[in-house]
Amino acid sequence: MKPPPGFLHANVLTRLNSSAVSVPGANSIFTCHSLVGESWVPVPGFFSAPALPRTSTADHLSLCYFSCPISWHCHSATRPNPSLHTSNIQMDQASQLRPKAQAQPLLPANPHLFNMATRWGLCGVGKISHDFSVAMKTLPPGDHQEFAKKHSIPKAYGSYEELASDPEIDMVYLGVLHTEHWRVGLLVLQAGKNMLCEKPFAMNSRQVGDLIAASRKFNVFLMEAIWSRCFPLHREVRRLLAEDAIGEVKLVKAYFGSPQLHIPRSVEKELGGGALLDIGVYTLQFVLMVFNGERPESIYATGVLLNSGVDESMVVVMKFSRNRLAFCFFSIAVSLPNDATISGTKGTIRVLGPMHCPTTLEVNGKTTQYPLPEPSLPLNFTNSTGLRYEAEEVRQCLLKGLKESPRMPLSESALLTEIMDECRKQIVAVAARKLQDAQEFAKKHSIPQAYGSYEELARDPEIEVVYVGTIHPYHLPVGMLFMKAQKNVLCEKPMAMNLREVQELVASAKMNKVFLMEAVWTRFFPASLEIERLLSQGEVGEVKMVRADFGAPLMHVPRAVEKKLGGGALLDIGIYCLQFICMVYNGEKPECIQATGVCLDTGMDEGMVVTLKFSRNRMAVFTCSIAVIVGTKGTIRPYLPLNFINSTGMRYEAEEVRQCLLKGLKESPRMSQADSLLLAEVMDEARRQVGVVYSHDQQTSV
Repeated sequence: MKPPPGFLHANVLTRLNSSAVSVPGANSIFTCHSLVGESWVPVPGFFSAPALPRTSTADHLSLCYFSCPISWHCHSATRPNPSLHTSNIQMDQASQLRPKAQAQPLLPANPHLFNMATRWGLCGVGKISHDFSVAMKTLPPGDHQEFAKKHSIPKAYGSYEELASDPEIDMVYLGVLHTEHWRVGLLVLQAGKNMLCEKPFAMNSRQVGDLIAASRKFNVFLMEAIWSRCFPLHREVRRLLAEDAIGEVKLVKAYFGSPQLHIPRSVEKELGGGALLDIGVYTLQFVLMVFNGERPESIYATGVLLNSGVDESMVVVMKFSRNRLAFCFFSIAVSLPNDATISGTKGTIRVLGPMHCPTTLEVNGKTTQYPLPEPSLPLNFTNSTGLRYEAEEVRQCLLKGLKESPRMPLSESALLTEIMDECRKQIVAVAARKLQDAQEFAKKHSIPQAYGSYEELARDPEIEVVYVGTIHPYHLPVGMLFMKAQKNVLCEKPMAMNLREVQELVASAKMNKVFLMEAVWTRFFPASLEIERLLSQGEVGEVKMVRADFGAPLMHVPRAVEKKLGGGALLDIGIYCLQFICMVYNGEKPECIQATGVCLDTGMDEGMVVTLKFSRNRMAVFTCSIAVIVGTKGTIRPYLPLNFINSTGMRYEAEEVRQCLLKGLKESPRMSQADSLLLAEVMDEARRQVGVVYSHDQQTSV
């Protein structure tokens, strides 16, 4: 098929035996070619082309400008092609293929557009995706079909799976709700697609770790869309800091407040709402940028929660090395200055609002403007044409063969999420077998969410760690429930009723790749840590004998004396003596166990004496009783400031769990799963000798 009379006919050629690309000169008029079946055929029509810069590789020319009325699609040499590989011009409408009275340059006027290295796919068609598409148009060019038509996108899909499986897509911009980033992101990465994921990367550190691991496994590019990092103004800030323009930075302050309580996405937990994940992330990332990705030494956070359980406002103070501080305040309830200040020993840098997409920089009183291009359509968010900068950053990274951006590396995304996890780290939900009990407990302790079943708690995506504080007989089924739901578990001691049940819990933790620890809180007290230090340094020489005694008047407590409730001195308090011995002997298994005791009419042990013999003739003995100060005329009870003595010390085991999760550990080195297995094994043998038997000892596995 020939072009209309009077017009020149030219082809855009690519040499198959090299990476160079030959292109026509400025204002050349040439035909379009389209792939029909296995053959390239000319498409009637014409247009003028501006001068095109020479690009480095043919593969890097593979792109689809969905944001322009006409899509210029230069295929790589690896696709089916004739001996000369011609460009494919995908016209938006048939009318655009017809010649007009005067030739017009229908391709975008800026030649740098032809350097775009990617064929983008939009995953999600919400407000941010709209703005991203509009921003792409500044690069010099209600349902998914309407969105595609509005933005001149040649393809629209009804599912993310269809988008992920399209071989024409090189890069996916993930603009779905926060809560879907992990699931949809893994789908995209596993399909071998490069991905730019809208902030926040995911809902927590575990999910972010999964996304990063998937990107490395499938060898694809991945970047969190912290667009602020790519703005020219922020690049200037980094240059000034690198050149020591204001001396050593001592304080960073960042504010971001925007009234959003009327927006469901901002206030509903199931939609990933809350000030921190929505806007606070910008203030925290700014701090990390200033301090060059350094991990803070300490984090203090306080805030106000909505009835929905998400944070309305929050203040975060971080301390870095050399006594450097950062202060962040953000809120979805009120407007704030939305600026950021960096104070150094020689001067001050101020990023005027909006600090997350800035155009005005003040350095020691001198102001500089960084204007943005005008949008072609109305925007949903302030300065959204600045999204072009992160799109350009992605392009440059792909051209260089990078798998992550040096301006927003994956390590900083991981650290940013860890900090946000820590800011949110609190008791956020409680569950009981009766909803009324859970609600009363939640109200007493200011816990925003209460559930009437353990299953509901297990399904809550906001919950990362569950403290299992049920009675002993329920530890196995409840612990298994939460671990199967991918929750990390801190299980109150004893971990279960016997060795077999403990083995099942440990196996489940390993199978589901979650953290599991027995809550033997004693191990984490400063005094216990000091004992371990003294022993490791040989302060008392070789240990030959360990003695431990624990008695408490618990005969009046049903939980302590009834078999169906898992009662008995050994499981309730004797375990503390035994764990202390195991700690001193560094988890060594005893060579010999001898136990004797007294049982109640219920079949539970009232008191027990256990003697353990270890290698090299080392000994240990412990006694435990739930009746040592009960007389025939009455009972003496010690004063209990909480429900149990020194219960505020439970903060130490909570901190141990936090540290382990931050390090990516699946068990605690201070209270290992091997320690729990040994405890259960010794207690099983002691109970066997004394004659204490529970129904669980005859039950089969869960």
